[in-house]
Amino acid sequence: MTVNSDPVIISLEEVMTDYKGKLSALLHRQKQKPNILVTWQVEIEVKKAGKQRFFVSVAVCFTPDQDEEMRDIASQLCPKGTTPIFVFIPAYSFGSRDFGIYIAENNLGEILVNGLVNEVIEQAGIEEAVTQTGQ
Repeated sequence: MTVNSDPVIISLEEVMTDYKGKLSALLHRQKQKPNILVTWQVEIEVKKAGKQRFFVSVAVCFTPDQDEEMRDIASQLCPKGTTPIFVFIPAYSFGSRDFGIYIAENNLGEILVNGLVNEVIEQAGIEEAVTQTGQ
């Protein structure tokens, strides 16, 4: 039986401040492994395009078939005039051939997107959280 619970929605700033950059610390406080949406609003200077605003959402899911729901939530949270970047990490498949980091299709450059996504993954300690819970 699958228990479906509301996802935890947390900003990157909150992970860094409240949990010292360790998403695993948040997970340790939960009774069950929740699906987590880490968000980051950032404004950066983009070469030949000027200042741009981005809303990066990284969904770390511990239960299958939650990617669309998490993407809908991220879409609703994205401020107007901000470019969304959605990432899905199926933590439930860690250790299998299906595990990976899936970035939703967008019209942005690969280097820009990968850089922003990597920043969230690194600063929030997502890799450590997934590997600890997958063991």
